[in-house]
Amino acid sequence: MNDQSAPLPFGFLRRRIAEAERQKVEEYLTGVRDLLEEYTLPTAGKVQDFMSRATATGPDASGLFEMTGQNVVGSPPH
Repeated sequence: MNDQSAPLPFGFLRRRIAEAERQKVEEYLTGVRDLLEEYTLPTAGKVQDFMSRATATGPDASGLFEMTGQNVVGSPPH
């Protein structure tokens, strides 16, 4: 992905439709980015909080270790 957009088509109606579609895509991608940011653990403190509340299992016969938890996305303060 890059910051350069494709040139819009010629003609008033075609250009208007292309602009509307581009706006929809930008809004969708912004929403996806925001959702992904919610589900990541961006700081060491948040990772540590998750790990302290998670249930750990393993390691199994293949050496895998699993942590299962809930509420990764913090609720906003009330």
